Amino acid sequence: MSSDFRIEKDLGKPLNFSLKNAQILGSTFYYVKSFKAKEISTPVHLEIDSRCSFQKYDFGLLLYSTKSSSTTKAPIPYRAIKRVELIKGVEVIKPLPLSLMGIMLKLGVPLNTARYFKSRFNEYTIEDMILHIHTDRYEVGFIANGHTFESQLKFFQSIIPPEILSVVYR
Repeated sequence: MSSDFRIEKDLGKPLNFSLKNAQILGSTFYYVKSFKAKEISTPVHLEIDSRCSFQKYDFGLLLYSTKSSSTTKAPIPYRAIKRVELIKGVEVIKPLPLSLMGIMLKLGVPLNTARYFKSRFNEYTIEDMILHIHTDRYEVGFIANGHTFESQLKFFQSIIPPEILSVVYR
């Protein structure tokens, strides 16, 4: 049985983009920081520090993992997801009074926009975002750039029920 056939059997077809109902179809890049299989016979094994992304399918997510020259595809059916935890990194906001970022914030420009106009590195910093996914087969921990938190929150809120999705602001 081919891998693509098994993926289509478990997850259905990948969602396609249409201008009529524009939605996020994939995630940002994550890096695997922990992987724990609940059963020895789990067919998926993700290498630590491999680069990953998620793609939406009809009935689940497909996790693409790449390290060196090897690629792993891990289907995650929605029914197998027990818990998803998204943790926002700690933000440090110290705008200088007359910097462009400081002026924009005083004028009411949202932080998500103003942070791109900092004049010094330490005016705005954010730690890595952490993602934990618990399924009936394995538990995986990921990290990603903290600047992508809002887009990833929208991505997971669009597919994961609120009783399973836990969002932590540090």
